[in-house]
Amino acid sequence: PTHWQVADPTLPDGIALIDGTTYYWRARASDGVADGPWSPTATFIASSSEPVGVELAAFTAESVSGIVDIGWQTYSNLGLRGFHVYRSLNPGGPFELISGDALIAATEAEYVFQDRDVTINVTYYYQVEAINQDEASQRFGPITVKVSPPNSFTLDQNFPNPFNPVTMISFAVPSEMEVQMVVHDMLGRVVAELADGVYRQGNYELQWNASQQSSGIY
Repeated sequence: PTHWQVADPTLPDGIALIDGTTYYWRARASDGVADGPWSPTATFIASSSEPVGVELAAFTAESVSGIVDIGWQTYSNLGLRGFHVYRSLNPGGPFELISGDALIAATEAEYVFQDRDVTINVTYYYQVEAINQDEASQRFGPITVKVSPPNSFTLDQNFPNPFNPVTMISFAVPSEMEVQMVVHDMLGRVVAELADGVYRQGNYELQWNASQQSSGIY
């Protein structure tokens, strides 16, 4: 950022902020003779919407096995309907809704949302939006996370489990290699082939539809 505007917090301020605009700020101490060093630059997005009165106790994002886990905690959920989650490739936006039209219900003081539609080695920025019973909203963030590439081959437990009739199987490939994935029944017979080919480094998720199979353990 350039063209910094100096503001004295002890004096009245007539600066008008533009709704939806990202602003950068920093601060330093001064005794009237010498100035201290500037603090690290931080950002906020101006909003003309009425605040919802929600305060976050924590807001984090972490890359785990090719999935971004976004977590946040609130001090109180009084009058709160729920949350939306937004994502962008830039700290100043634009941000797109990724949590769907339905609100993440405000039933707990601790929340987790998983973003599975991500690409390794890409940096993402996230915001959460709190919405109260009067439809007033307030956004928090952004926070940033870079999706780390896998460093070993992993095969995760299928989800959901038990399932009927569709389940998802995730695996990670640390470097380009040939991968074959088959499903066996309890007698060792192959009942499905889900993968057979060369996969590049990355995280993958395969679907198995067992609608043609009988109920049992595979």
